[in-house]
Amino acid sequence: MTTASLNKNALFHGSCFALITTAFSFSIRTGILPQLGEEFDLSAEQLGFINSMWVLGMPISMIIGGWCIILSDRKI
Repeated sequence: MTTASLNKNALFHGSCFALITTAFSFSIRTGILPQLGEEFDLSAEQLGFINSMWVLGMPISMIIGGWCIILSDRKI
C-alpha cells in the first residue's frame, strides 16, 4: 500500500465513523426530547429551542474545526 492509498482509506473510514456518530446523536436526541419535556414540564416552544441549540452545535464545531485545520496547514 502506498501512502496516498493509506490516507484515502483513513479519510474514508474516519468520515464513516463521523456519520455513524452523528446518526446516533440525532437518534438519541429524538428519543429523549419527549422525556425531557415531561420531566421538566417544558412547553413545545422550549423543546424546539433546545432542539435548535443541539443542532446548531454541529455547524459551529465544523466551522471552528475547519478553521483550526486551515491554521495548522494540514494537507490531506
